Amino acid sequence: MSSSVTFKGTVNGLTIVMNEDDPFEKILSDIEKKITSAKKFFEEGNLAVRYRGRKLSDEEQRQILRLLLDKSGVMINSFSEEANLSKQDDSLKAAYGANGNSYEKTKIFCGTVRSGQEVRYDGNVVIVGDVNPGANVIAKGNIIVVGSLRGMVHAGSDGDPDAYIVAFRLRPMQLRIADIITRAPEEYEEKPETPEIAYVRDGQVYIGSYCFMPS
Repeated sequence: MSSSVTFKGTVNGLTIVMNEDDPFEKILSDIEKKITSAKKFFEEGNLAVRYRGRKLSDEEQRQILRLLLDKSGVMINSFSEEANLSKQDDSLKAAYGANGNSYEKTKIFCGTVRSGQEVRYDGNVVIVGDVNPGANVIAKGNIIVVGSLRGMVHAGSDGDPDAYIVAFRLRPMQLRIADIITRAPEEYEEKPETPEIAYVRDGQVYIGSYCFMPS
């Protein structure tokens, strides 16, 4: 039986091409096989991963990202649908400047951060799971949550206003970047169509679509 996925190396990282007609379970299985057979490619250490050929739900994206992190051993800098990548890159540059901020160290936490738990690190933090109400995530760098963020979160904890926070669903009890604090609005849209990002501009925290942020 032919593979339902193809890996294509790019200048920026990896593109995963998926057959939209195959069951998602087969796609997951074939991605794992591809990772095993392409060990040398994953020695690069940091990758930007794109996908195309199939629309993925939030949960499907989460499963693929968790598989990549667990089986490849590399740091995934970004994971996005290829069609949205150019808009995403432009909006990030507009928000943080052409160079943005960078941290060499990244902590990856796989699983739900539950009430009473705290994840703290002096670089970037990537949570592959949800952050529940009553949980804390604190990072000197950026924070990315591949799931729902409903607890308290603090990026740029060492005073860096260029840090940012990204989540598939950004619903924090309290959100802080550097020394700037904001609280969740009383009402949200039921479910965002794209991941959301929080960033600082002109001394205020803004929250918008990760792919279509205002310039």
